[in-house]
Amino acid sequence: MNSQSSSPTANGGRDHALIINAATTNIQTTQLDQRIPETRWLLHPSAGKKSCCIFKVHQCLAEINKKTYQPHIVSCGPYHHVDQHLKMILQHKWKYLRNLLARTPPNGPTLDHYQQVVAAMEEEIRGCYSETISIMI
Repeated sequence: MNSQSSSPTANGGRDHALIINAATTNIQTTQLDQRIPETRWLLHPSAGKKSCCIFKVHQCLAEINKKTYQPHIVSCGPYHHVDQHLKMILQHKWKYLRNLLARTPPNGPTLDHYQQVVAAMEEEIRGCYSETISIMI
């Protein structure tokens, strides 16, 4: 189906034609769909939705002022977990978790309980990120 507007009065006095061909659009969309699986898809399906609120700063922006986008003491989340200068604080995180569990009453939550709670929320948590996160919990 074609949609066109060519009369000067119909297009605000401009005498040009705008033709949108639905068949051409469908062919182009199909070609695009065929190319998408060929590329590694980086965006998480939730990207662009309200639930998606954690975005990775693009490298070209981060390089302008690296100190602005790099954690200095503690990192939270997956983006900086491998940074060497934060390895010591990662050991402190494990120490704090151990201390928390040591203060938990005998009938209180266990490490397994906390893992189950996080595992139950895993899909929702991962959906907050704009790209697919490959870290396993």
